Amino acid sequence: MSKRNFQFFIVLLTALAALLFAGYGGRGINNGPTVSKIEAPEDVKNILRKACYDCHSNETKLAWFDKLPIISIAVRKDVEEGRRHLNFSVWDTLHPSEKRAKLWDVYNVIRADRMPLMSYLQVHPKAHITIADRHILKAYIDGFAIKQPADSTATEIALTQYNGWTKNKVARKSVSPNGIEHIPAYKTWQVMSTTSRFDNGTMRVLYANPIAAQAIQNKNINPWPKGSIIVKAMWQKLEDKDGQVRPGKFINLQYMVKDKRKYRSTGGWGFARFDGLQLKPYGDALILSTECIDCHKTVEQNDFVFNLSTKQQPEQR
Repeated sequence: MSKRNFQFFIVLLTALAALLFAGYGGRGINNGPTVSKIEAPEDVKNILRKACYDCHSNETKLAWFDKLPIISIAVRKDVEEGRRHLNFSVWDTLHPSEKRAKLWDVYNVIRADRMPLMSYLQVHPKAHITIADRHILKAYIDGFAIKQPADSTATEIALTQYNGWTKNKVARKSVSPNGIEHIPAYKTWQVMSTTSRFDNGTMRVLYANPIAAQAIQNKNINPWPKGSIIVKAMWQKLEDKDGQVRPGKFINLQYMVKDKRKYRSTGGWGFARFDGLQLKPYGDALILSTECIDCHKTVEQNDFVFNLSTKQQPEQR
């Protein structure tokens, strides 16, 4: 290489270095103030710091390769999206029920290996969550469980309310603001899953219409076929002094209707909710087009569907 070419090469390298580390690549990550931090045992906070804080707090720490052009764009997008869903730097601005729900979600996405993102772990291996870490998180989160044994009066009221649900026939047609109609026949559909949540003391049963049930049998659920309908019936969980659990107050029905063209802006699913025994339609078209899909984005790899089965997934190292 001639001396002139060598000098040109050095100048080029210098310009590239300036671009990578002082210019375009480093822009866009704004660490705002820490308004409040989660109060938890130190071992819990250590897990959250190593695995969550880079995307879910205002304490993002970028590695040099996070600042590279193109990569920095993806990093900024992930951080902004992460903070929007959960920001530990403003933890105490959340209502106690929101905190319980967020912690529940944290544990479940970690246990399902959806978080931290694989793309993040590949370049940040220290963020890996071990089985021991999961046990620590589970024990901490279990401490927030709501356990208020019901007395005989509450049990009797719940039984009357449950009987009302089994016989419930809405006099008028119940239609969601986005046009999804309540389908009374859902009670005859195949049960696809059951879930129980400690954070808000609820229990749920999920029903699949014939198209969805056939898709489950054929293992054809990613994506789900057009016409699939999933209905989630949710009750308040009632536990008596002997530890027996049964449905309490009926809360709502939640619908997911698959039509990728009609609902292309929300992952191919139409969402609806009907509250109480009167099945009052919830929200408006705008809320239904944003609120539901924002939550379901965490399971985008499962075609936006939670709770595919009740099978316990093995712990992964």
